[in-house]
Amino acid sequence: MKKLLIFLLTFFVVLFITFSGCKKEEKSKTELPTLSTLAATEITSNEAKGGGNISSDGGAPITARGVVWAKTSSPTLEQHEGITNDGIGTGLFNSTLTGLMSDTTYYVRSFATNRAGTAYGQQVQFRTEAAGESPVSAFTATPISGKAPLTVNFSDQSANEPTSWQWDFGDGNSSNQQCPQNTYQNAGNYTVQLIVSNEHGSDTLIKANYILVNETGSAPISSFTATPTHGSTPVTVHFTDHSINEPKSWLWNFGDGNTSTEQNPIYTYYDIGYFNVSLTTINDYGSNTETKENFIIIFDALFPPSKPVNVYAGDWSQGYGVYWTDQSDNETSFRIYKATNSLTDFQEFSTVAANVTFFADYQYNPENYYAYRITAFNGDGESALSNLAVVPQRPIIHSDQIGPDAITISWTCPSDCQMERVYIERSTSPSGGFMPVGYEVYPKTSFVDNTVVLGVNYYYRAQAAWVSPEADHISKSIPTEIIGPLRIGIGGIPCPDIPNFVYGGQTYNTVLIGEQCWMKENLNYETGGSWCYNNDTANCTKYGRLYVQFSAESACPPGWHLPTDEEWKILEANVDSKYGPNHNEWNELYTRGYDVGKKLKAISDWGNNGNGTDDYGFAAFPGGIYVSGNFYSLGYVGKWWTSTKQDKYDYYWQRQLNSNSDASTRTYVSMYSGYSVRCLKD
Repeated sequence: MKKLLIFLLTFFVVLFITFSGCKKEEKSKTELPTLSTLAATEITSNEAKGGGNISSDGGAPITARGVVWAKTSSPTLEQHEGITNDGIGTGLFNSTLTGLMSDTTYYVRSFATNRAGTAYGQQVQFRTEAAGESPVSAFTATPISGKAPLTVNFSDQSANEPTSWQWDFGDGNSSNQQCPQNTYQNAGNYTVQLIVSNEHGSDTLIKANYILVNETGSAPISSFTATPTHGSTPVTVHFTDHSINEPKSWLWNFGDGNTSTEQNPIYTYYDIGYFNVSLTTINDYGSNTETKENFIIIFDALFPPSKPVNVYAGDWSQGYGVYWTDQSDNETSFRIYKATNSLTDFQEFSTVAANVTFFADYQYNPENYYAYRITAFNGDGESALSNLAVVPQRPIIHSDQIGPDAITISWTCPSDCQMERVYIERSTSPSGGFMPVGYEVYPKTSFVDNTVVLGVNYYYRAQAAWVSPEADHISKSIPTEIIGPLRIGIGGIPCPDIPNFVYGGQTYNTVLIGEQCWMKENLNYETGGSWCYNNDTANCTKYGRLYVQFSAESACPPGWHLPTDEEWKILEANVDSKYGPNHNEWNELYTRGYDVGKKLKAISDWGNNGNGTDDYGFAAFPGGIYVSGNFYSLGYVGKWWTSTKQDKYDYYWQRQLNSNSDASTRTYVSMYSGYSVRCLKD
């Protein structure tokens, strides 16, 4: 019995050891999964399809699978620019790669994870398509008016290579030809629409009342002018017909008992008086008459007054102020003649009393130029025309260069300004107190003000001037819009060889600080691992994008780079007024410098009254940060990446400016936070 118990005990011990060993052996046989990467398909400029095929789970369940990709070879779960999570288990799975950059080569690998670890499929390479542009609809037509039936030829002028066209001619007819023809059968105003499309989108242009089709026949509408319309006897008047709808005959009544059937008669008045003039026009469809009462004024020429002199335009507090000097004592009134965008096409515009030598013209547009002449008038006749006074078109001014000791004001003329000089005025307040600081003779288009003082805000405006050799005064335009505040130092000096450039469809300016050439704006180049603050594109436009560090490394344009920690130290030392280059202050952690932050910060948009002076034109804006899926501190904090890694973990050095500090902050942070980027020229 005792032997039986010993045998059974021995049997169970051996059995236990055997099964234990089997379990350990089973566990030790778990291997990495076996899988392959599917080729990329349906490739566009920003997206592609991919996936993988897991042929073996390695002896343990697949807990994660997907693809990773990057612009560099052999992406992993730790180093990638994009990743998908496509479920669990073995077999085929499909993935969608999004957020890709156009015309760029990417490397893709599928991955699968079990308890033994993560395995990768073979690497697949593909290149995204170049980004295309949607068409912009444009067209012309000829003729655009005429009698019914009217055949019109339409010509497509659309940009960006449309591939289809859809015309709506407004009369119920349509076409899908590129340059169609349409015949309008009935009179009316017709609105024309063209929709153009290509693979990138579509665009619509509508021209309202574009085609005017007249009735087959219409009665004429009489209209006429005459010159001169007054004078001392005898007066020879030239009459001009302006009637429409093709009259075939004309009957003029000159108001003194005489008539004419010429289209454009010339008639001499000998009698004194006020004469009504009428014109009747006739065609196959009817007739029409226009009458102008007291149109011609004829008087005796005994003692007409002398012409006014010294005519000029100046004070704009009361419209366009036109002034002159009276040389007579027998006039009863003055007549104002005005021409718009012409020096010869004068029309009688207004009349003022004899004791007035000023006229306020409120019918003006600063985008036009105007010419004036004045006459004196009495019952005996009208004087000769005065000297010519011209009010130039208002120029457009801006400041495109602010140096360390001077401000340059430049201007352009939108069209035919008729300017001979441009006068520059300056004030320290936008509300008034403007005083002249000088002028330049056109066609010179800039003025250098080197009488400015450091630390003072200045405001500028300008007036275009026309100089008459017959007047004692200069005629000036309405003052331009006020620009400012401008202050020497603000704006900085552009880099000599590259004042600006275009990258990713956006123009960037440059600024030279010491021997370093910096971008003047935060980078706004869309790539993986970057965001607009609060996902609002308006914030990207103003503050630039927020990047994780490894995206920031490759985001700068060719010939530029993400600055190192040492390059930021050089910038800070060049700007700070207390601690110069190589000072140990710049090697410190956290808050450093005396006023470096104040001098680098922009003059606006910083909260808590924390605006800077922007002495060097760096214009640092508080773009906020992105951390763990949340956005913080817009308007109060700006942080910028360096390319220098700190000794431990995945931490990199960064620079920080705060609204409540005049200094700068140097710390190291996780590479996965989203900060601003300023690029430095190689």
